[in-house]
Amino acid sequence: KQAEAKAKAAEEAVAQAHKAVKDAIQEEEERQAAEVQQDVNAAQAEVDAEVSVKMKAIEEKLLLDKASRMKEAEERLDKVIAGRLKDAKAKLEKEAEAKVKEGRQQVEADAKKAVSEGKAKAVAEHAEKVEAAEKR
Repeated sequence: KQAEAKAKAAEEAVAQAHKAVKDAIQEEEERQAAEVQQDVNAAQAEVDAEVSVKMKAIEEKLLLDKASRMKEAEERLDKVIAGRLKDAKAKLEKEAEAKVKEGRQQVEADAKKAVSEGKAKAVAEHAEKVEAAEKR
């Protein structure tokens, strides 16, 4: 009986040792899994931070490029507008010169006509006076 009790006690000791080993293995696996998860989380946070920094740099570059393109477009538009204004001014000046010339020619023609009519009237009046004086 003692041998049986010793054998049973030995079996229980072996069973407890197996359970203890199994529990220790499970605890170690859980600890390692938690450690791996922490490493994964840390790596993910690091990647997220790098991505955020790179995205910010890209956004800033895009905004600078956009501002540069807008400035170039404004400059081109300013040149186009200045050219059109210059052309419009030249056209208006040419039209104004033509109207001034036309007006001057009309005034000169009217003045010549008036002088001519005045001379004719003066000659006619003078002739009438001469005629009237000869009749006396």
